[in-house]
Amino acid sequence: MGQVIFSCQNTGHAFNGGFEAERADLRSIPTGTKVRLHCPFCSEAHEFDLAAARICESPTFCRTRNDCDSCGFAH
Repeated sequence: MGQVIFSCQNTGHAFNGGFEAERADLRSIPTGTKVRLHCPFCSEAHEFDLAAARICESPTFCRTRNDCDSCGFAH
């Protein structure tokens, strides 16, 4: 199980969405399924396609949600 990572539509920066899933979970979600989240980079709410999300496989939970671009665990 890993943290679900999204990318800001305005800045392109990746951030932790605040919930966990398995890669298989994301693949089983129907195409076009959306989630609306607040972006920590541009302070706007974006609608994200869950099929485009990545999973962070870091062995420890990241306490900050805005350093995913420099982390090698988000795939």
